[in-house]
Amino acid sequence: MQLYVGATLERPPGNKYVEALPFAELTFPGSLPKAKTLARWRESVPESFRVAIVVPHAAIGPARTPLRLGDDTLPAYEWLKEAMGILQADVVLPTGSGLSTSRKDRDRLEAYFDGLPDIDDRLKVWSPRGLWEVELAYPAAADMDVVCAFDPLTDPAPPSDVIYARVAAVGARRRLGEGILYELLEALIDAEPEQALVSLESGRSFQEAVALQALAAGG
Repeated sequence: MQLYVGATLERPPGNKYVEALPFAELTFPGSLPKAKTLARWRESVPESFRVAIVVPHAAIGPARTPLRLGDDTLPAYEWLKEAMGILQADVVLPTGSGLSTSRKDRDRLEAYFDGLPDIDDRLKVWSPRGLWEVELAYPAAADMDVVCAFDPLTDPAPPSDVIYARVAAVGARRRLGEGILYELLEALIDAEPEQALVSLESGRSFQEAVALQALAAGG
């Protein structure tokens, strides 16, 4: 299994992070970086360092009516497409309860993904919430030819050679200690993918990602 372990970050990481981990998931919750800023950072890190961009809220739109491209969302959507190319990035699209399981919403979701660039072997990832239980989400993702993100600690892995795991320290799981990291690694191994990307989100996500990588390496 080729494993990419990283943390969810609000800005591109520095040298210490890049030297320790092979992957980062970037969220950009505030203002969106300029293209030249992203280009400078991409040039400063090894070509092998992998990046995923979480689609910014401005490119998704209102929670009740997401993924409608118009005057409010199109500028951020165009920024996203440019940023994907500059960073040679995977893209992660989170959706909530506003995206129903209706055919109309499925078509809008598929059209949204279709509008994003295809970049070499990089992934288009859908991270659904709300009404989308795995029994519905996994087949829908396969039909769209995108990867469905999942939490290995609560759900089985999608039947795919490439999987994308997103694990957050929330609720009763307030920290990702060694026991949880062992459980996470075992779930990934049991899924038997050829490639797995894992993003951890917590107050100590960098340290926990380093610990998970060490466990995977047998250390």
